[in-house]
Amino acid sequence: MSSTSTQPFPPTHIVNATSPHTHTAILIHGRGSNGQEFAQELFDTKLSNQVSLAQKFPTWRWVFPSSRELWSTAFEEDLPAWFEAHSLTNINDRQDLQLPGISESIKHLNAILDEEIARLGGISENVILGVQGGWERL
Repeated sequence: MSSTSTQPFPPTHIVNATSPHTHTAILIHGRGSNGQEFAQELFDTKLSNQVSLAQKFPTWRWVFPSSRELWSTAFEEDLPAWFEAHSLTNINDRQDLQLPGISESIKHLNAILDEEIARLGGISENVILGVQGGWERL
């Protein structure tokens, strides 16, 4: 099995703004999940005032890309993952398996970022990239 895939990336799950679009959040799921599943989990969670993030930020477009399924050498099965991680405790172990998936995923995510920035008239500071475990403002 290979840590790269010739299959296209699955469709991106999108929740459109319910008011005029001013911001975009691109939220990237973790290993073993997908964009639609991550969106459902996120929006099923209510804030302290019993509203969802989508309700709290009606001018935001929510973009949930999905990774491909890759062969996991750690789990010995195909799993949704942005790249292969041979060891979950040593990120330096078998980096040769990581690099192809990282490269392919970066190209895919850059295309989504470019599209969302263009939708906002080039205002990149209104695009938020959320990665499970952290946030990055572009």
